[in-house]
Amino acid sequence: MFVSLSFWQMYFSNCHSLKDKRRLVNSLTDRLKRKLSVSCRVVGGSRNRREGVLGVTSIVLSKEEAEKLVQEVEKEILLTPEVVLVGVKKCLLGSEVIEDELEDRAFEPYDKGRDWSDDGK
Repeated sequence: MFVSLSFWQMYFSNCHSLKDKRRLVNSLTDRLKRKLSVSCRVVGGSRNRREGVLGVTSIVLSKEEAEKLVQEVEKEILLTPEVVLVGVKKCLLGSEVIEDELEDRAFEPYDKGRDWSDDGK
């Protein structure tokens, strides 16, 4: 099992306001979620109407599946005419890293009546 992370630096060529940018980004993230079953969120450039960084993550079973997923994300971004792709960062967390991290952690007791909204995490 692997966790695929990618960060896509984009320039929005036809956005005249933050509202235009929000519409465009929401359309793109909805399409990525629907077509590729990934989680995505704007993680940078949120105050600039022409720039942004989109973080995309997914759990995959192999390195090959992760590479294919990154290629599909790139393809979807490039299919958006108002978006110019400026840069990308890719990261793949392997099962060894995940297992090592989880091995040192104990399960917390499950409390059925716990109010998770006050967790603060």
